[in-house]
Amino acid sequence: MKGADYANGPYGLGRIIISVKGGENLNPAMVRYLAGVVQREKAQMGILITLAEPSRGMRADANSYGFVSCSAHGRLPLIQIATVEDLLEGRLPKLPALPQPTEAPLRGRRRHEKDQLELMLPFAGTGGLQTEDGTIIDPRFYSVAVGN
Repeated sequence: MKGADYANGPYGLGRIIISVKGGENLNPAMVRYLAGVVQREKAQMGILITLAEPSRGMRADANSYGFVSCSAHGRLPLIQIATVEDLLEGRLPKLPALPQPTEAPLRGRRRHEKDQLELMLPFAGTGGLQTEDGTIIDPRFYSVAVGN
């Protein structure tokens, strides 16, 4: 289970507990367990994400918990269930307004020559990178070392 924090107006920070179940064997006990964790952790809501379609009993249990009691974001269900298919198709659980990133994410780091390490390892069959006394010659200086 993972938690996510959000700004809950005059109520301070709110917390959402997220539980993910990837198996085919789903049952209402999973919803009740999530509700217990939400209560124990004093979180505002819980979301159960499933790979398989939840049963009617699971949905009924989730609905029986009602709504978040202290919410600056309107009526939010206390326990919600979403399938991976729902998420992929853009059907998200009812969530509070979540903060938007203030900076654009980095789209990959540019590599500079200084960032790259060069590791010179002797490999069998590389021909001449090691002298008879066992000294390893940097290949960049091979021609200088052997006098070519």
